[in-house]
Amino acid sequence: MTTVTVRQQDGTRSTEPAGPADDCRPESWLAAARRLVAPGAGEPVAVDLSGAVKRFQVDDDLGVLLRPMTAGDLPDVLRWRRADHVRRWFPGPEPTKESIEQHYRPRIDDPDAVRMSVVEVNGRSIGLLQDYVIADQPGAITPAPDPSAVGGDYLIGEPSFLGRGLGTRMLWSWLQLLPATRPAARSVVVAPDHRNTGSLRTVAKVGFRQGIWFDERQPDGSVATLIACVLDLAEVIGD
Repeated sequence: MTTVTVRQQDGTRSTEPAGPADDCRPESWLAAARRLVAPGAGEPVAVDLSGAVKRFQVDDDLGVLLRPMTAGDLPDVLRWRRADHVRRWFPGPEPTKESIEQHYRPRIDDPDAVRMSVVEVNGRSIGLLQDYVIADQPGAITPAPDPSAVGGDYLIGEPSFLGRGLGTRMLWSWLQLLPATRPAARSVVVAPDHRNTGSLRTVAKVGFRQGIWFDERQPDGSVATLIACVLDLAEVIGD
């Protein structure tokens, strides 16, 4: 395993050591990390981007990827949604086979509006992630920082995979896909519950910054206070 550090030079997107001066755009954090990795060493993955020093690692033994969700994944999704550590953040009736089918099957069949992905770690399905253009989903997260902003929701459903830094790897894998899957997006927004300190720390590690707090009514009639966390794709991943 190799560790790479990138030091932020100012409050925007400059990094040191400086990259090739082929244009006036600041170098992204990922581009700087790639430049500092030895040729053939592998792809740098974010470990902690929340401070002035951005830490990346190269670990070829851990493969984390996202693949499109299929109807065959729904039994796993039901089990994940019933897990105690997940249910805490999904108030409302106990999920059933019918409710999971009703909620997720239309998204699987027509992924243009909401793209559903399953997270795999070394070939094992452990959780899910969904993303969408916020402007196309009224009430998803408001206000959006720009009309093209992408929103995302995520969970690790397998309890044995919690506390292993895989939330960071999952989100990093997703962010790297967005320039291709959501090419119009300039920013990304996620909105953990303000009490979910683990999720807030995870999103900070991949470059999200906390923004506004807002209330959202839940299916059981309660109100949750969420924090809109925003990431600049060009700053972190690059164009």
